[in-house]
Amino acid sequence: MPQDIGSSGFIGQSQGRLCATHMGRGNGYQLSVWVLEDYASGKWTLKHTASVLELLGRPRHKPGEFYMLVAIHPECNVIFLEGGVGPEKALMSYDMDNKKLQVICSLRESQAWRFQPYIPCFVERPSDASHLLSRHDSSAL
Repeated sequence: MPQDIGSSGFIGQSQGRLCATHMGRGNGYQLSVWVLEDYASGKWTLKHTASVLELLGRPRHKPGEFYMLVAIHPECNVIFLEGGVGPEKALMSYDMDNKKLQVICSLRESQAWRFQPYIPCFVERPSDASHLLSRHDSSAL
């Protein structure tokens, strides 16, 4: 992870590259995105920064306001985050190319959302164990 992130970063893959993101509470919930440029040396390059509050058109945060990174789109320069205040909490997408923050849906305060990114598994399933019985004497069972 880039040194600026520390232990509070979010890591994902986008467009075939490893990305690290961080949401800092200072500077209007500052979103930072790094890309791993060189796997051998571990060199990270800062790709993008943005202030969530500036994107929302507000100079400062409201009491109880909070934003959290949820996922990185695997094929686009899009990051998903959730946040807001109380009943105004929402799931949002941020397009880094056009610098637009868009609400996907509102989240009720009582909902305890735990977003988990979809990660496909390309490992082959072990074959059915029943074929093993045919290799052994079934009377031994």
